[in-house]
Amino acid sequence: MQGTLSHRPFAIRFAVVASLLFVLTPPAAFADTEHLLYHDDQRLQVTLDAQFDANAEQQLMTWVEHMSTALLQVYGRWPRDRWRIRINAVAVGGGDPVPWAEVRRGLEDEIAFLVDSRPDARALMNDWSGYHELAHLLLPYQGIGERWFSEGVATYYQNLLMVRSGQINERDMWQRLHDGFQRGRARNPLPDHSLAQLDDNYYSSGTYMRAYWSGAWLFLAADVELRSRAGQQRSLDDALASLNHCCGNQRLPVSQLVEELDRYSGDQTFSALYREAAQSRAVPDFEALLRKLGVTVNAGRVSLQPHGADLRRRIVRRHSGLSGLRSSR
Repeated sequence: MQGTLSHRPFAIRFAVVASLLFVLTPPAAFADTEHLLYHDDQRLQVTLDAQFDANAEQQLMTWVEHMSTALLQVYGRWPRDRWRIRINAVAVGGGDPVPWAEVRRGLEDEIAFLVDSRPDARALMNDWSGYHELAHLLLPYQGIGERWFSEGVATYYQNLLMVRSGQINERDMWQRLHDGFQRGRARNPLPDHSLAQLDDNYYSSGTYMRAYWSGAWLFLAADVELRSRAGQQRSLDDALASLNHCCGNQRLPVSQLVEELDRYSGDQTFSALYREAAQSRAVPDFEALLRKLGVTVNAGRVSLQPHGADLRRRIVRRHSGLSGLRSSR
C-alpha cells in the first residue's frame, strides 16, 4: 500500500494501529540494528526493531534478501539506487506474519513493515504482502490520486515476483491471478460508479478489491499486448525499466506515468487500457486474456493448455546472470 494500512482484516488493522505507539519506539536501553545489502552499485539499508532477538534477525534478513533478490527479477536492478526497509515487531500470536505495511516516498524510499515478533522466514516468504510492497517501487508514483493504478502494478507483480523467485509454480500464479480477478468482480458494492469516480479511500467504500484487481488487469493486458507483437522483443518489464531510466527520481501523477509508458510502446497501448479501466464499472474482461494465454478454468481450477505456452513462459521467465547480493553491518 502507498502510505496506508495494508489490506488485512479490520480487527487486526485496528489492533495494530492501537499498538503503534508502543512498537515503533523501542525502549531507550536497546538499539535498533542496521544491515546493509548491496547489488552492484546499489544499496539497501535494513533497520530491525531492537525487540527482535538474534534468531528473529536471522529469519528477517533471510526474508529481506529473498524479497530484494526477487525484485531484481523485473529488469536486473532495483528501482532505486538507495532505499530502505524498516521492520518493527508486533505480537501476532500465530496469526498473519505481516499485519501491516506501507511505502513511504522520499529522497530515499522506505518500506515499513510490522512483523510478528517471532518471525519465521518460510512463512514470511510464502506471504504475498512483502512482494506487493516492494513492487510499488516499480512506479515513480507521486503517492496520491488514482491509487488503483499503483496498486494494480503491485498486485500484478507480487505474483510475478513470487513465481520468478521460485516461491510458487506457474500454475499457482495463474490460479492466484484468476482468483483475484474473481474476487475483484464479486466485491463491487458500487457498480454504478466507474473506477475513475471512486475516491482513493477504497476501504471505506468497500471497493478495494475491485480497484486493485482492475489495476492488475491493466498491467496484465499491457504485458500480453507488448509480448504478442511479432518481431518485437517488448515486455512490461522493459517498459518499467524505460520508465525508471527516464523518471526514476521523479514523483509523477498517473497521467504522466501513462504518457511515458506510451512513449516506450510507441503507440497508445497504455493510455487505451488506462481509459478502459478508468471507465469500467467492474473488473474488465480478464477471461479473454486468460484464454489467449491458454489458461482455462473448470469449476474454479485453472489448467494450462499448450496454446499460449510460449507467451506464458516469457511472462514468468527468470532473469539469468544476475550478480548476487553483498551484505554488511
